Amino acid sequence: DDPKDEYGVLKIPKGYGLDVVENILRQNGAVYNVIDDTSNYPIPKKINLELLKQPKTKVQEDAIQYLNKEQMQLFLALDVGMGKTYCCVNLACSTRVATMVISYGLSEQWYKRIFEYTNAINGKSVIMISSTAYLEDIVKGKIRPNASIYLVSISTLMLYMNKYGKDSIQKIADVLGIGLKVFDEAHVRYLQFNDIDLNMQVAKTIYLSATPGRSQYNEDKMFKKIYSHVETFGSFTQKLNDYYIIRYLTIDSHSTAEDRIVLKSARGFSSLKYTDYLFTKYHNEVLEMVMTYAKAILDEDKKGKVLVVVDWLK
Repeated sequence: DDPKDEYGVLKIPKGYGLDVVENILRQNGAVYNVIDDTSNYPIPKKINLELLKQPKTKVQEDAIQYLNKEQMQLFLALDVGMGKTYCCVNLACSTRVATMVISYGLSEQWYKRIFEYTNAINGKSVIMISSTAYLEDIVKGKIRPNASIYLVSISTLMLYMNKYGKDSIQKIADVLGIGLKVFDEAHVRYLQFNDIDLNMQVAKTIYLSATPGRSQYNEDKMFKKIYSHVETFGSFTQKLNDYYIIRYLTIDSHSTAEDRIVLKSARGFSSLKYTDYLFTKYHNEVLEMVMTYAKAILDEDKKGKVLVVVDWLK
């Protein structure tokens, strides 16, 4: 009641769980009100998109059944090449609601696959949104697209939101009647994806990733928290393909100014000299790190192979 009182709004990912945050607030004596907006979303616009191809595998059939659950959030973690795109296109066709696919940089791939899987009409059924100007015209009513599926990059949405504010992208979903939104490669730029997710409420959200996690420990911890209460399907498919995901490992060598001078060449910093220095100065640490990953792979598959790529083989 006092205008001098300080207050703010803390938006919490639906997948994180309200109970955790409430416990922290209570422990710190904070006064708060819960505003539950999970049921406030635009009326989905109906679409008429017909599927031309049926599922190829039992895994795809099970994934499609999973995606059709009556839940607002679902995480699909099928391995590379097992049909995540197909399953989501199938879902859009079966639910018959306007769909927005938000990706890091795979819009072209989605565009081709939609025409391969459905009776989509070029220039009408699918629209690729490539600029904030197009989004501005949509919100202002200058254009009234009537597509079934909209493809947009996370960069375009972030630019628009940074320009017009956090609430602006909800207007896009409202005008287009989006009933289903899909985050492709959800582990890439996951914080930006989450920012969009928090501020664009629709009836159903699907997260896609063949590798649902992050290689850096702290990032992975945050990623897992965001989706801690979101049901996941498909992790078992990582073992069905005969290859492993490459991990990029880093180590902080805490090099001194003197070290860095030695590691320079005529062209600047030398990765060859650095790798030699790293294996010389931190031989045991580096070896232990490499062997930790190697052991995990070989314990899983006795016939597995481990390839270690470095600049300097000395």
